[in-house]
Amino acid sequence: EKMSDACIKTYGEILRRVPDAKIICKDNAYKRPYSIRRIMGLMPDIAPESLLFSLATAHNDHILAYHQCDIALDPWPHGGGAVALEQLWTSIPLVTKYGTQPAGRSAASVLTTMGRTDWIAKTDEEYVEIAVRLAENPKELASARATLHDEFMKSPVVVGYVEAVEEAYKKM
Repeated sequence: EKMSDACIKTYGEILRRVPDAKIICKDNAYKRPYSIRRIMGLMPDIAPESLLFSLATAHNDHILAYHQCDIALDPWPHGGGAVALEQLWTSIPLVTKYGTQPAGRSAASVLTTMGRTDWIAKTDEEYVEIAVRLAENPKELASARATLHDEFMKSPVVVGYVEAVEEAYKKM
């Protein structure tokens, strides 16, 4: 439900440009055959083995599943929110598109705060370019994976956030 048709088609373009790539779609929505048919129907030229569907799991298994991923693709119009935070915490580079509504901007806000604005797209085409650049540049990907957890944990997203919110409440 978080993914628009344009988002799914953009994922298809990434798969076309990175032939060995696979996309893992993980949600209880995939209990319904319609959800799988919708995605496959919007990517008719993509080999079915490039699309992996999984159901939601317990939180520990959910976190472990991130170790299967090289890059996280934030959906739109409704971005990942807490999921995006988990992905960054587990050192998964995250590509996002700056949304037209608050629910579509949370990952962009976090990445901006972390200084990772190069992973924020303004257009569908830019989203594809960023994802393909990361996928085709293993050194950049490895470098990001090596530092991302610490970048996240040392950023204002984590450090000082609670204190800043408490101070704002006091002022109100």
